[in-house]
Amino acid sequence: MDELQALQARTTELEAELAALHASLDAHLQLTQLLRQFDRQITSAESLSSILGNALSWLGAETGATSQLVAQWVPDRQLFEVMASFGRPLGLSFQVEDVFSVPEKLRPHPELVLHESIVRLDGGTLLSAELRRSDGSLLGLLLLQRDADDAAFVDEEMRFIKDCAERLAFSMHHAMLYNRVEALNRYRAQLFRMLSHDLRQPLTVLMGYIPLLRLAHQHGNLTAAQEYMGHMDKSAKDLSTLLEEVLLKEQVENPTREDWVEVGLRPLVDEALDKHQAMANLKQHRLELALTDQPSLVRGVSLQLREAAANLISNGIKYTPEGGHVRVSLWVEDGRVYFQVDDNGYGISKERQARLFESFYRAQEPGTENIKGTGLGLSLVKGIVENHDGEVFFQSEPGQGSSFGFWLPIIK
Repeated sequence: MDELQALQARTTELEAELAALHASLDAHLQLTQLLRQFDRQITSAESLSSILGNALSWLGAETGATSQLVAQWVPDRQLFEVMASFGRPLGLSFQVEDVFSVPEKLRPHPELVLHESIVRLDGGTLLSAELRRSDGSLLGLLLLQRDADDAAFVDEEMRFIKDCAERLAFSMHHAMLYNRVEALNRYRAQLFRMLSHDLRQPLTVLMGYIPLLRLAHQHGNLTAAQEYMGHMDKSAKDLSTLLEEVLLKEQVENPTREDWVEVGLRPLVDEALDKHQAMANLKQHRLELALTDQPSLVRGVSLQLREAAANLISNGIKYTPEGGHVRVSLWVEDGRVYFQVDDNGYGISKERQARLFESFYRAQEPGTENIKGTGLGLSLVKGIVENHDGEVFFQSEPGQGSSFGFWLPIIK
């Protein structure tokens, strides 16, 4: 009898273990199915924005989260930049392209414990999951929030969300690499077209004047030789300027902070003004200066910052008719140093302003048809300034003039 009871008890235990095993297997299969569904959501999308939109929408539906957000880690600025959001505004309310620093418990850490990624808010529960590349480097954060009335995230849900985060990071990283390659291919094609066009003219001039210079030398015609040399010198300078812009563009596209130093912006502006004073005099411009004597130290690459200032000064002079007015200003305000160039030149129509900072784009307005340029200048300025944690700004009205400038954070 005792043996029978023991056998029945053991049978009951085995049935319970088998039921638990079945439940575990069912849960695993369900989780696998959900992850496959998530994979389909993110792999069926063609663009990065579609990947993020599909992922956040699906995660919200499956987890009951009322707000979802993906933010990219920007190591140079030690901040997160919002890439996509879905649902109601988060307790920490952000919009796309906003930047934020994360509360201590949410800050990325190589050994982040899953339970430490939960933060209680007055408006509910916020869960963060790290998005990491295959080499372990941080790509960003996935944030999910539930309302106060909803249940908090449990361990099983957190593990599921962590698995989704790994898959999302993989898809995001590959989409970013693809976008980068596509952008480089477009840039290479545009660069080739620009070089084939803009290199041809100065080279043609040089090649054309070489035999004329020889002929003038043979006949002892010094006046003609000097004239030919002047044309050749101008063409050589045009070539040099073109190549300098292309090389600088490459540096801006691949920024590094290893060679950053403390730089005073006022001396760089003075150098840029000296370089373009002759051009302003030639066009009989009234060049007005309003340059602060306050300390304006920033961190960065002096060559690039001088080029940014010089480009805006050059544009102000070039795109203002003879006898015009160009004002160059430098001032300090609220922890920033501002640089601005105002002119009463041709101005830019509204429909052309959206593309002003695109590489190789030139906003041709009536009267500017014969003004030479590569279309790289403003894109260089924007790239340089943003690489130095600053921002460009502008305002323009056709026939009235333009105002272009930027600000940079001052060293405190």
